[in-house]
Amino acid sequence: MAKGLFFIRTSMIRMCYIFIILVVVIFKSNAQIKGAVLDSTTNTPLNYVLVYFKNTSKIGTYTNNDGTFILPSPERKDTLVVSMLGYTSKYIPINQGIESQNSTILLQELPIQLSVLNVIPQKKQDFRIGNNSRFSRMGYNAAFSSWYYELATYFAKPKFTEDLYIQSLSIFMYNREVFGKGLVRVKLYGAGAENIISKELINRTFQIEVERGRLKGKWYEVNFNELSVPPIAIPKDGFFVSVEFLPTSSSKQHGNSKGVHIGFGKKDRRYVLENLGQGWRPALVQQIMPGYSPMIQVKLSN
Repeated sequence: MAKGLFFIRTSMIRMCYIFIILVVVIFKSNAQIKGAVLDSTTNTPLNYVLVYFKNTSKIGTYTNNDGTFILPSPERKDTLVVSMLGYTSKYIPINQGIESQNSTILLQELPIQLSVLNVIPQKKQDFRIGNNSRFSRMGYNAAFSSWYYELATYFAKPKFTEDLYIQSLSIFMYNREVFGKGLVRVKLYGAGAENIISKELINRTFQIEVERGRLKGKWYEVNFNELSVPPIAIPKDGFFVSVEFLPTSSSKQHGNSKGVHIGFGKKDRRYVLENLGQGWRPALVQQIMPGYSPMIQVKLSN
């Protein structure tokens, strides 16, 4: 009888330990990191800020229109990165399973910085480079990404005796989102050795809203003169035009604007890279469809 009671008591103690361990594990797995990102000067919310873990690139998100974000707590000790071009980045240590709610993160806006500064001569000559296909033979979107996708196209510096500057750029896109708009963010990078991406040409991004339900597509222009942007000089090793696909209200659950497609044409073959949050690599689309490149045109002047 005593042995039986001892066995029952031991079993109950073990079950209690197991129950406590399960509760702790469940609590840790459901722990979340919540916060809001604001401009440090104006205290206004910043939307489309990148928030992700430094050592776990597959887990990340963008801030909402009110600057808020939610991420699951990391499985191991990590660093939370809060970053947007044109602002100082924040790096916040996060312990395993720790829950953080309503944290306010302030980012300081940086002055406009250009990688190359030159004096523009009075006499000016304009011309265009890039893919001038009349219509898109295929489109490419962020279907293979989880939460982040960026596509970059390389442009070599044309043979010209004088310095060249970017006046504007045009991108051919269409949007298959039936119920909502599509959003992309354009960036300009310099090119390093072997056509790899280096430092940004300008520490600013340029957002484009892509009309919904427009299956035939159209050209969308970013005019830097109209935006009062300082002259952007082309480095001797060339430059990249990148398009980052942003989340919208209709695409939030899927990570980003998967309905937005960039048109691809066959007239102008260019080197294309992609970034799924784990660094740059040759774009899969050019392995599937060699000979095609994004329909992007850049207007230059001396």
